[in-house]
Amino acid sequence: MAGRSNRRPRGPRVQAAAKPAGPQPHPEADDEAWAQSDMRAMRRRLLDTIHRFYLDAISRLPPDELRTTAGLARGLLVGGHCFGPLRPLHNIVPNSFAAAFLLRRPVITGTETDDDDEVCALLSTDAIARICHRSLDGLLASLHHVCLSLSAGDALWKLFSAGADLAAAVALANGTSKSSALRVIASQGLTAFHVAAEAARHPNPETFAQFASSELPAVNVQHNIAQLLLMKPVQSATAIVAT
Repeated sequence: MAGRSNRRPRGPRVQAAAKPAGPQPHPEADDEAWAQSDMRAMRRRLLDTIHRFYLDAISRLPPDELRTTAGLARGLLVGGHCFGPLRPLHNIVPNSFAAAFLLRRPVITGTETDDDDEVCALLSTDAIARICHRSLDGLLASLHHVCLSLSAGDALWKLFSAGADLAAAVALANGTSKSSALRVIASQGLTAFHVAAEAARHPNPETFAQFASSELPAVNVQHNIAQLLLMKPVQSATAIVAT
């Protein structure tokens, strides 16, 4: 039809069902196929998804636990990242307890209760937004480490399509199952999780990598944590630590 433009769009929009198939060029060259506006939109949508995970995780913890479990609020917002061997929501709670243990304060009065005002300040909108951004940085760093050929735009697209699930994003990138993707991540040893923790500014990346690589991947632990998180709210935070 006369006057109709035949130009292709600079890149796939976030709402697209899938990125068009084709040869995989160099990552830097491939980024040119993505409009910066689309990359920013994908990042915003990913942050929205991750933010919902954190609100859900917080809602599943009884309020008293956030004050009495050795600084759980601090642990959640400093090291309770959504990446790890489990699904994003299921990673947040155990990662938060692990970080709270690292950040625990000396017991002086016989209790480890945080002041209500301090908890409210820790769980502020800005603080939650910060851990969301850091978790996304960690997810992207780990995905790039495991899948070296991905461009920045493609990494965002895979994570967006996978709902911010690292293993699912690796599976999409490699065209394999999620269980195969977990084996690929495991084959990296501690490195994949260490890279993620460093990018996310975890207080102790080495300890996190050890924790994520050796403790959580056990099948019974995955099952137990997932079952506990289906309860709303979790009846006792110590029950998670004990599983």
